[in-house]
Formats: sequence, structure tokens, C-alpha cells
Amino acid sequence: MPIPKIHRRANGTYYCSPYFGGKRMSIYGKTPEEVEKKYIKLCYEYGTGVRVSEKITLADYMRSWLSIRKDTIAPYTYTGYKNNIENHIVPYIGNLFLQDIKAEQIKSLYNKLRKEGSKKDNKGLSGTSILYVHRVLNMAFKDAVNSNLIPRNPVSTIKAPARNNYKPQATDEEGLKRFLDIIKGEEYEVAAHLAIALGARRGELCGLQWDDIDFEKKLAIIRRAISQTSEAGIIVKTVKSGKERIAPIPDGTLRLLSSEINRQKVNREIMGAAYHENSYICVHRDGKPFTPYSLSISINHAIKKAGITITLKDLRTTYVSLQYKYGSDSKAIMGAVGHASEKFERDRYQYVYDSMKKQLADNIDKNIYESESDEKGKF
Repeated sequence: MPIPKIHRRANGTYYCSPYFGGKRMSIYGKTPEEVEKKYIKLCYEYGTGVRVSEKITLADYMRSWLSIRKDTIAPYTYTGYKNNIENHIVPYIGNLFLQDIKAEQIKSLYNKLRKEGSKKDNKGLSGTSILYVHRVLNMAFKDAVNSNLIPRNPVSTIKAPARNNYKPQATDEEGLKRFLDIIKGEEYEVAAHLAIALGARRGELCGLQWDDIDFEKKLAIIRRAISQTSEAGIIVKTVKSGKERIAPIPDGTLRLLSSEINRQKVNREIMGAAYHENSYICVHRDGKPFTPYSLSISINHAIKKAGITITLKDLRTTYVSLQYKYGSDSKAIMGAVGHASEKFERDRYQYVYDSMKKQLADNIDKNIYESESDEKGKF
């Protein structure tokens, strides 16, 4: 809403006469700047329904700020912002006035979060989690400055918290076999096999449908992913890169998928109207699709039972690592898992097995020293 024209009164003060809700209002001030500031505050109140006194608490401001942002951000992002505001910001500094907050108080908040975490679980937050809190505060305070609610952004002078270094883990073939033995007959068995066979993300596994599988050409088309938030529920979206990709499927996985078709058919007949009809592959016995969270809970429990120190996410790392171990083409691996660059793939996901390390020395022995011995043996 543009600022209306500000007029000078006979007594030397200033005013403007904007419309709010179809009614004309008069705003007065000693200077044009004061009139403008009052006008902006009224616009803020009218747009959010939140009363802005001379001072507003951070809790009130953050909640009203989020309500304004809601329609411009993704549901999953909105849930993340709300979680940070309600669990990590408001409990510690929500009662402070927005206009009084200084950089030192923000730094103190980060230190408390690092040591104590949320009030709910008293578990210290990681550097990455605190970085997300920092980003939300920075955006909110920037908007407060633009709305003339505060003169400057106290977060802008603080160095962003360091993100935790992600250390991918992987298991070897023996670990995978133990895991697959444990999950035989479980309702998430097919999802686990697809994770190992395709190197797909958990949301992509949940998003796979039967028409994404080409049994004749032995291919899977990964074109969608599922996410879940408390606000919006289940969300179906495109894959992370925005482009569908094609991944080859091993014969062993195809045989399991064929069995899964029959299993779902039997369950459908047994349960009748209670069965959840849909086209998804990874479903519970009643046909209800797995969500990323429920899939992680089930598979991570089985992995732990198998004595392997990885998670569902690390099955993707395992896929990439094994493919490199087997000498697969790097561009083919990159295309199958949807990595943006070969460098990213190697730097972040390639797990170096002890056998691979030993192979480096074995290659020299085989191609240099053994050939040298063969040459000497001729004389």
C-alpha cells in the first residue's frame, strides 16, 4: 500500500488521510517521518490483525510475521519456521520487546539452544538447527526494519552459526544381507529393497507408483516425492531436482515387486472396503501409503536390529559407494540418483571401504611390481 500524501498543518504539524476498511482516517505527527511511521504501523495492524503499540513483544511479532509469510512459502518450509518460532525462539526471548532486542541477546539465545535445546526435550541443538533459527530471525528482523518497526536488524551483525558437517555412512554387502534377512515378510520389505536397488531418497520411495515401473525394460521412473507436515498433511511434489530420472532395476528387485503385486491383491480381497485404494508401491498391509517418517522409523529399527550403524538415508550412500566399488560409470551413477554434479557425488557420498583402500595398493602391485618381476624372470 503506497504512502498517501502528507500535508503540513497551519500549526506546523503534519497529517495524512488514508482509507482503512473503506473508512477515512487522519494520522497526525510533529514531522512527516512520524506520520509515515504511524501510517506503516496502522497498515501492519490492519493487514495482520495484531495491535502494534509503541512496543510489541517478539512473540507477537514473530507469529504475525509468519501469518503474513504463510502464503508465499512452501507448506514444509512454513512448518519448519513455525517449529523454530514456537519451540526455539518464543520460549527463551518471546517476552522481550521487539524494539529492545540487541545482538548480545540473540547470541545468548544461540548459546542456550546449543546447551539446552528446546524447552520441550532439553536436548542441545546442532549447529545446523541453530543456523535455521538464525535464518528465520534474520528474515523476520529484516521485514521489521522495512516496516519501520525497528531502526536496524540486530541479527545482521552476528556471524551465522556453522552448519554441522554431514558425515555419510555406508555398510558393505554382508551388512546388507543381514538386514534383508531380518526384514523378510515385513510390510516395508519392498521399500527397503528399492532403497538399496535405486539409491532413492525416502520421499521418492514413498512417491513411487506402479506405473513408474517398466517391468519389460527393467527401469524405474522417479518423478515425484512425498513429504509430510503437521499443517498441510501429506504433500506430493516433484523430485528435488525438478526433473524426473530413470534408474535401472535389478532382476532380484523386479521379482520382489512381482510378488508385492500379488501380496497387495490378497490384502485387498481380505480387507475389502477397509483397504486403502491407491497406486503406490510402498504401502502398509491395509494399503495405506508409507510416509517418509513412518518408513524411516520402520527401516531404521530393522537396521539397528541387524547390528549396522547406518540409517535409511545411508542406504542411498551405500548404493553410490557400492557402485563405485564395482567400477560403475560415474555419470551413470549420477543420473540414477539425481546428483547435480559428479564432484558433489564423490565429495559427499562416496564411502571409502577398506577393501577399496587396499585395492589402490593392489593395483600398483599388479601392474608395476608383478610385471617387473615377470620381466626379470625372463633373464
